[in-house]
Amino acid sequence: AGHLRLFYQYAGWRLMLLFVVTSTSGLLDALGILTLLPILSYAFGDEPNDPISLAIIGAIERLGVEPGLTNLLILLATIFMVRGLAMFAHLYLTSRTVTLVRRNARMVLMKAIGAMSFPFYARNTTGGFTNLLLIEVTRFAASMRAFCKIGVGAIHALFYVPAAVAIDTELTLFLAVIGIVSILALRTFTRRTAAASFRVSDLNDSLNARLVQLIHSFPYLKATASLKPVSRAVMGNIGGLAGQEIKIAFNTSLVAAVREPIAVVALCGYAYYQLVLLGLGSMDEVMVLALLLYRLLIQLLNLPPEFNNFNRTVGGVHAVRRWGEALADNRERKAGEPVVDLARRITFRDVSFQHGERGVLHHVDLAIEPNQTIGIVGESGAGKTTFFNLLTGLLDASSGEIAVGGESYAVLDKAQLRRHIGYVPQEPVVLNDTVADNIAFWRCDPRDPDCRRRVDAAAEAAGCSEFIADLDSGLDTVLGERGLTLSGGQRQRIAIARELFKEPQLLIFDEATSSLDAETERYVQERVDRMKGQRTILIIAHRISTIRRCDRIYVFSKGRLVEQGGFQELYDRPGSLFRRMCDNQGVKP
Repeated sequence: AGHLRLFYQYAGWRLMLLFVVTSTSGLLDALGILTLLPILSYAFGDEPNDPISLAIIGAIERLGVEPGLTNLLILLATIFMVRGLAMFAHLYLTSRTVTLVRRNARMVLMKAIGAMSFPFYARNTTGGFTNLLLIEVTRFAASMRAFCKIGVGAIHALFYVPAAVAIDTELTLFLAVIGIVSILALRTFTRRTAAASFRVSDLNDSLNARLVQLIHSFPYLKATASLKPVSRAVMGNIGGLAGQEIKIAFNTSLVAAVREPIAVVALCGYAYYQLVLLGLGSMDEVMVLALLLYRLLIQLLNLPPEFNNFNRTVGGVHAVRRWGEALADNRERKAGEPVVDLARRITFRDVSFQHGERGVLHHVDLAIEPNQTIGIVGESGAGKTTFFNLLTGLLDASSGEIAVGGESYAVLDKAQLRRHIGYVPQEPVVLNDTVADNIAFWRCDPRDPDCRRRVDAAAEAAGCSEFIADLDSGLDTVLGERGLTLSGGQRQRIAIARELFKEPQLLIFDEATSSLDAETERYVQERVDRMKGQRTILIIAHRISTIRRCDRIYVFSKGRLVEQGGFQELYDRPGSLFRRMCDNQGVKP
């Protein structure tokens, strides 16, 4: 029932339509086989006298049709032609539904991932998310296909049983019991398959996480000859995954292999009983019952293989349900007042943040005035990153209040808040796409003239125009994976151009020049200086030289705001932490 509800969540009314089409197909198949009874009676020169034949002939007569052999053959052909249409509808609708379920699941989960909270993101791995969307959703859809096949077999069997019972009740029930006992005997193997499928999901998750880390760290691993030991861990995952898949293949093959022998042995037993022990009897009834029983046994004995096929991918069902519930429980709060203007005073009032039992930020009081350039400095572990996460609404303060223009963050729509924020990280985000798309970031189509002008303006403001002109196709040049065809400074300027294209009211540079050489850092710093007074700028840095021209500087240490003031003011304080940092880095006013 739980699986059915989950499938219905993504398939909707299509599941009910599949049930109707499948039932129609099963009914027509059973009806067509029963129609053979009067046809065979006429063919053997007998007058149909069994109840089923008489019922069929009576139905034809009520339609005003002569119940002869010719009309019965036309009826039989019509029934199976309509059944063929029903089978086509069933097969097409199944494939279409499975495809749409795969699409719907990915879209729903992708939307949920976009809405998840930052702490939940931090607790999980990139490989886990990619495994969910690419592999587990595919396995989920495959499980639904097997589930539909199980439903087809069960529905068809429900129509074959009463049709066969009408001819020979005791024998039909005896053979049905054989089919059910066979199903129960094979449950051990289907359960083993399900257990292996859950392990496959876990191993896929782990493998994807390690592969993402390996590929992302490839330059370092290659340069330090560390690729081999890391690869061994990945190979261990690959080997474990193959082992579980082999177990699944063994169980699947075994269950599928016994189906036909059981059906044939049962039918041979029926033939011996009917023809040898009881005598010939009515040949037409023997033939029709044999066909019905064969169809019934095949449908019943198809159930264990389809259950096994379902179980081999049921780990995907479990993963989609588990992730779906976890993402729903860890959604970022969306309700709140709209943020129409961030060019206002932002204040932290006695703000603290705890990660579990550990205090990370303690009783911070500060103000960020609009259109000022603010510096945030401190050693590693001082709390700068936590401050950034609180400022952008990625984390909620454990105590105290953050407000913009007097409005508390607690009542604001965080998604709207971030639309006014630009962010340039230490490792710039550059995607394997054109320069223009990396700047516009799909907010508009760079082929559109107005969009192109905005891209050109942002590139010029960020100092990108000169090196872009030297690229093979200018703004249409594809930059490659993570922009590795560009220098570090060029990637950083592309990132700045993207944020300027967004036209934010608050622009944050998070250690944005810490990995650049001195000359490139000066160039980027000049571009930042040109923006002073035009928007609020926040520079988070360890390197003091990058915040020399800031209007106000806040110094953090061990999660506390320990000093604040202008550069000269802080430098002139004897024994201050800021002065020691300046002396250690050789920086003077």
